[in-house]
Amino acid sequence: MNLVFLLLMLFSGGGNINGADANQIDRGESLRIDIPDGMQGIWKMREDTSSHNYFVLEKDNNKLHIITYMDNHGDNRGWEHGHFFMWDVKGTKFIVMAGWDMNHPGLGYLKVNKLQQGEWEMTAQAVTDLSIKKMTPQEAYAFLEKHLNDPGIYTEELHFRKKFEFNSWK
Repeated sequence: MNLVFLLLMLFSGGGNINGADANQIDRGESLRIDIPDGMQGIWKMREDTSSHNYFVLEKDNNKLHIITYMDNHGDNRGWEHGHFFMWDVKGTKFIVMAGWDMNHPGLGYLKVNKLQQGEWEMTAQAVTDLSIKKMTPQEAYAFLEKHLNDPGIYTEELHFRKKFEFNSWK
C-alpha cells in the first residue's frame, strides 16, 4: 500500500463501520443529495502506484453507496469497506464516508474538485482537519461551508479514473 493511500485512509477513517458511525450516517440524512448514476463502478487512484489496487463503488440506494478498497487483486476485500453519501456545500460536492476505523470513529470527507461528464474521471482532496471527525453531521457541514476554500484543511489533489462501470441497476 502506498503513502498517498495511507493518508487517504487516515483522514477518511479507513477500516470497518461501527455502530457510532452508523448513527452519524442516520443523523446527517437530511443533508444528502442524490449520487450521480455514473459513480458506480471500479475506480483506480493514480497516486496509488500498485496496479493491483482499486476502489469498488456499488449502489445501495439513490443517496447511499457502498465503497470497498480492494488490494492484491481483491484478495483483501472487506478490510476497508463502508458506506458513503454526498453533500453539496455551496455548489461543491463532498463524498462523505462512514469512518472505518474503530480507533478513530467519525465520518471522513473528500472534496470533489472535478467530476467529468460521464463520471469517468474525478479529482478530489481529503479533509485533513481531524477535529471534523468529532462533529455532528450538521456541525461538519457548517465547518465545510466556512472553510470551503481553505487549502490548509485538504490533502494534495488525488486523481481517480473509472476502469469499469456497473450498469445492471439502471
